[in-house]
Amino acid sequence: MAAYKRIKSPRSGPSLRRRASASLRQKPGLYPGVNLEQLQQHVRRLSIEQTVSVLDWGILQRRESLRTLIINSRVNFHLPGDSLSSFSSLRVLYIWSADSNRLVPSLSMLKHLRYLHLEETDISWLPDDIQKMKFLLYISLGYCKKLCYLPGSIIKLVHLRSLDIQGSNVNIIPKGFSELTNLRSLYGFPVHVDMDASKSWCSLQELEPLSQLRDLTLYGLEKVQDSRMAEKAMISSKCHLGCLELNYSVSRHTIGTGGAEAEQQQQQSVTEEVLEKLCPPTCIQNLTLRGGYVGRRLPDWM
Repeated sequence: MAAYKRIKSPRSGPSLRRRASASLRQKPGLYPGVNLEQLQQHVRRLSIEQTVSVLDWGILQRRESLRTLIINSRVNFHLPGDSLSSFSSLRVLYIWSADSNRLVPSLSMLKHLRYLHLEETDISWLPDDIQKMKFLLYISLGYCKKLCYLPGSIIKLVHLRSLDIQGSNVNIIPKGFSELTNLRSLYGFPVHVDMDASKSWCSLQELEPLSQLRDLTLYGLEKVQDSRMAEKAMISSKCHLGCLELNYSVSRHTIGTGGAEAEQQQQQSVTEEVLEKLCPPTCIQNLTLRGGYVGRRLPDWM
């Protein structure tokens, strides 16, 4: 069993990536494999590469002293007691493409966790008491297709610096998201408009206080029908913003051949006005516009 894998995610914090890369190393040709049952109990960093055999979670959770756990292999969960409860000292948890939804109820027991990466896993929810993980700095849930919402308590993770929900099915963010003022990276932020409230609300206005953002990816901009909502995001005031990606849904926003011409022109005009209000700061280095942008012209700032 190979016992080393470098984390390749470009969105991982550099220091955490180096720390995770310092996990168990196996030099090809010197060791035929690593038996988890033979590992010393005090091992603190463990990285498991893809293997032919299936990893038995029951054996793994006996390593209670672990502080870094990286899994890029299939995992066998078969007992009711399989959980994360034994890893109370864990600081880094990185699981990629493994069946791990049954671990979610015990996630909030990892009170010292700094880095949570569950990319392409089958998780469908996060614990409602996620605020207990008060030291969390990084959360990566990229391409977790079964994940449809974030718990309201996530706004209490005031130290959070990076959140990645790109490729998931999260299409609504909790009100009060603006409290996460330490965010530096935000990927897959869904644009949502609530017209049922006594006062119309758009998720874009939650971005206004997030002045520390360096990387920002927005999805669903075709839902914004009032440029004043886009203006509330105050994108131009984010003086640290280096990368901005703006995404429009092709299927929901492309102007078809049918329908009244006046209505099409109105939609194009609104789209242009919204993009005009999403003017980035002059320090921007990378700007990406994707999807079904139906405006007839680009904004003046571009």
